[in-house]
Amino acid sequence: MRHVLGLKQWKWQRIGALAAAVCGVGVGLLKGLQPVAWLGIGSALILTCSVLTLYFVMLACPKIRNGRLLLSFVMVAFLSLVLNPPEAGFRAWERLGFFLLMLGLLSPLVDNSLLRRLRPMMWRGMMWGFRVVVFLSFIGFLCLCAGVKFLNNGYWMSFSGVTAGGMLLAPVTAVVLIDLLWRMLGQSVRRWTFWGMLTASVAAGAMMLQAGSRIATLGVLGAVVVMLWFRRRRIRNLRRHPVAAALLVIIALGTAVLIVPRVSDTIAHKFRIGSNHSSLTYSRDIKWEGRLEEFRSAPVFGIGFATQRVFSRQFDNETRSRSTGVVEPGSSWLSVLAQTGIAGFLLLSVFNLKLIITLLRRQRPEDGSGFYLAMLAFLLINGIAEGWILYAGSAMFFPYWALSGLIAQNSSPKTINH
Repeated sequence: MRHVLGLKQWKWQRIGALAAAVCGVGVGLLKGLQPVAWLGIGSALILTCSVLTLYFVMLACPKIRNGRLLLSFVMVAFLSLVLNPPEAGFRAWERLGFFLLMLGLLSPLVDNSLLRRLRPMMWRGMMWGFRVVVFLSFIGFLCLCAGVKFLNNGYWMSFSGVTAGGMLLAPVTAVVLIDLLWRMLGQSVRRWTFWGMLTASVAAGAMMLQAGSRIATLGVLGAVVVMLWFRRRRIRNLRRHPVAAALLVIIALGTAVLIVPRVSDTIAHKFRIGSNHSSLTYSRDIKWEGRLEEFRSAPVFGIGFATQRVFSRQFDNETRSRSTGVVEPGSSWLSVLAQTGIAGFLLLSVFNLKLIITLLRRQRPEDGSGFYLAMLAFLLINGIAEGWILYAGSAMFFPYWALSGLIAQNSSPKTINH
């Protein structure tokens, strides 16, 4: 198109930025979807035309070819709100605007030299932040075991460390654990460094188990399977460091003696609840059924981005959710299906499939594809029971979308880990 019009690429980028700004302002002014009387046309039509203009202008820019699926998904999200005007309490338009902003920063939606340098730096910053959370939580756990009140978190049901809840601590520690395991299994490191990573891995694993998240534990197991497959010919560190391997066994046994009774109480309590209701996933079953019911009510384009219609009396506070927009979907993938319909679900499924295929095609002994695929496997599994993928304020939103951007730009794990 730009060849036909005779415009240079930088002009298309400026036009795209202007269209994005106009679209954002339009969403802010017309979020109520009330008729624009002085124009004689509806704001939904204005919004649709703005999004379509932005869509075709951005398609003409080769810098974002990797993000066409995401751009189509954003259009479906816009359309879901146009067809289903949201309640004001959900702040759906504002959340969609923030979602689009974060996609442009993290994901393959926008690709340029500045973001290619910035994304590895953001990943490193995220990992250091997660490590600090794990370290402080582990210190707090040891203090509690010694009878010292350092953190106001007990053992019953779950240990949350310095986070707001165990369901947040578990995936954060899981990300740190996967990063440590990949380094130990795939790199030649000094003995003391190796011992330090072993100790840190045990601490992260202990925190993840103490947090009591079964889906996070399952996700780590899936990530470990991926790592072992990729490193099946290069797992040498344990043979090179037999003393470190023995130390790992000792630390693991000591940690197990320390935490297993309490971990078993947490897990046993969850299983007892499930057994009483003839389902091991009882608490999630209710939320999953709610998302499926929402999907059936609007199967093509969904009920609307960042909104919820079905609430359970036992696990949701409907009044609070409708007034503040604070919801717990119970599943990332079912929330996509419910909020954006089959159209959005298929687009995001194809996007994830392309990420996996890219990593499988790229794999080489010296490549970091295994690290990316292991982390992606964890996030995909975790998303089954945690609904963070559309909510830019969620803890796991950042690593998932940042990982997709790093995969698309083929960043080396050495660049993002050091």
